[in-house]
Amino acid sequence: MKKIFNKSKKIFYFLLVFEVIGVIVLTTIGLRVLSGIRGMTEITVQFSNPITITELKNVIDKQYNGSIIKACKHENQFLIHIDTSSNDFPEKIIQALQVTRSSEKITIQKVDTIGSKGSKRMFLNACLPTILTFVSIIVFVDIWLWRFLRK
Repeated sequence: MKKIFNKSKKIFYFLLVFEVIGVIVLTTIGLRVLSGIRGMTEITVQFSNPITITELKNVIDKQYNGSIIKACKHENQFLIHIDTSSNDFPEKIIQALQVTRSSEKITIQKVDTIGSKGSKRMFLNACLPTILTFVSIIVFVDIWLWRFLRK
């Protein structure tokens, strides 16, 4: 009987270590995902001549070497979300737009860099519930297993 209890105790401790490692891995993955999303710049641009979203994407891909997350068009005005996780500044994006469309007037109405506040909110909304669910299931299983093994 004592051998069975010792083996079950070893299994319990193994599971406990495995669970702690799982929580650490989940947290690390969540933070890595957030660090990639962290830098995003929102720009409102108005062109004097009509431009298509495809043309705008080509301009930013070629000149800025960045990627557009989202672009919305209303007449000649665009709301652009650009991935700036490589720590490039919005000025480079603006310069890229002005170099390729130099013959026309480009009005930059708003530049807003979404930073750490968005990342913290995103972590709380996306990753934390998953981690807490995982931890609560683990705690429940551990308590049940410990009670079962003690009998």
